[in-house]
Amino acid sequence: MDLLDDVLDQIYEAALLPELWPQALARLDSLSGTTGGVIFVGARDRHAWAATDNFRETITAFVAEGWMLRNPRISKGTALNHPGFTRDSDFLSEEERANEPVYREFMYPRGCGASVGTAVPIHTGEMVVISFEQDYRRGPVPGAVVAMLDQARPHLARAAIMAARLHLEQLKSTVSGLDAIGLPAAVVGADQRVLASGASFSGLAPALIARAFGRLALAHGPTNALLVSAIDKAARGHAAPRSIPMPAGVNHDALVIHVLPLRRQAHDLFRAATALVIAMPVRAPAAPPFDMLNTLFDLTPAEARLAQRLTQGLSLKEIAGESGVTVETARTHLKTVLRKSGMHRQAELVGFLAGIGRLGIR
Repeated sequence: MDLLDDVLDQIYEAALLPELWPQALARLDSLSGTTGGVIFVGARDRHAWAATDNFRETITAFVAEGWMLRNPRISKGTALNHPGFTRDSDFLSEEERANEPVYREFMYPRGCGASVGTAVPIHTGEMVVISFEQDYRRGPVPGAVVAMLDQARPHLARAAIMAARLHLEQLKSTVSGLDAIGLPAAVVGADQRVLASGASFSGLAPALIARAFGRLALAHGPTNALLVSAIDKAARGHAAPRSIPMPAGVNHDALVIHVLPLRRQAHDLFRAATALVIAMPVRAPAAPPFDMLNTLFDLTPAEARLAQRLTQGLSLKEIAGESGVTVETARTHLKTVLRKSGMHRQAELVGFLAGIGRLGIR
């Protein structure tokens, strides 16, 4: 274990500084006598990775050519349910490896094909896979190397969990800060699972629906389909934000859902977050009271009432109907209000009055 002491220090440093994972893997690679190491973090078809310098080109090609989705190692290795490192020879015979395209077409031509690896599930729902590779012509990785790596495995697992938890705490701080300034927000993963959310976001139910495994959904089906599509695009690297309007329901206001993709830095392995989702209720804007309107513009009660209702989103026809006057009379009141306020357009007036209402001036 003495030889591992310095390596273990580097492993825990990598938990705090993810850019140090290649150096930590390189030390284990050197102790193992293998020819390259890699750490994958991900779920389904989305993975982040870091590799030793001597293995980076190979892993870049491995991912770019789509071999990650056609690699039997992870599924067959995890099926053994062994809490340690395993070798290809533990779950695939020499003949089976020779017939597997990933070995025959990718690994063997590159002088790889004999690996020793382990998988560690973490609380974000992702899987951490750590693997070391050597030339298949050397035969299986020696048992002594497997035993040495098994000594390091608990520390590798703890470091991975620490890194994921640290990032989760950062996400919670982000949504708490947004919540404090009145922005209902949540951070979601690629599968719509909510990783962190503010109290005001959770309070938007029944417009928001919690589904199995903590996934986020919207009560309005067509809007939810747009949300799922926006999150999926964010997960696939589309960086453009998306704003999605959601109509009001029986028990909730209308919403505008903003989906802001979160970009992963090159060394940020343990970032399960895909997008920041902000849900803003759309309510009628506040309008100044009668006395404020009279003080500002010397409006009559009828004129002040029209200004208030316009600010709250009603049309001239709706205001005329509830006031018992003709639309032409309402239009005359509007012209008078514009003249007294020194403004020229209805939109300009409404924007000004709504701003006063939001400020809470009395």
